Amino acid sequence: IATLTEFGAFVTLGEVDGLLHNEEASWEPNAKCKTLFKKGDEVEVKIIKIDREKENISLSIKDIAESPAKKFQDNYKVGDIIKGIVKDKKEFGVFIKLE
Repeated sequence: IATLTEFGAFVTLGEVDGLLHNEEASWEPNAKCKTLFKKGDEVEVKIIKIDREKENISLSIKDIAESPAKKFQDNYKVGDIIKGIVKDKKEFGVFIKLE
């Protein structure tokens, strides 16, 4: 990690830096690079976009980390009964936080 900003972190890749945007740093909602990392940390990232015209490199940790949805699918099947916490109610239904 070369630099931390409000919108993410710049990661040194050899002689260039790529941007790890906050949304690509973690599966945790609202996670910020500033709280996850410190300058000098080594991270494993995936290059998800190279814009040669703008000379920008976009990076992701989420793309190489197991998603919570995939982990959930591996542990449960249709018909299983589980417990969760009601996070929000909408006119069309209820959002429940699962494991």
